[in-house]
Amino acid sequence: VFVGEWGGEEQDLDWGKQFAAFLRSASVVGWTAWSWQDKPFLLQSPRPPYLPTPFGSLVQTELRA
Repeated sequence: VFVGEWGGEEQDLDWGKQFAAFLRSASVVGWTAWSWQDKPFLLQSPRPPYLPTPFGSLVQTELRA
């Protein structure tokens, strides 16, 4: 199973944390992040230094796990 692009905005952080925990627990599930430059935005700006939004930080942390 592969979960396509997922993301959210700051008000979705609780849901995002729960969903990320689910994805980690279901180790047979692969996933990818939503586009960094499309709604919902995961970057504060499309130009350097490419700082993540709060939800982008969540996704970045999960990608590193």
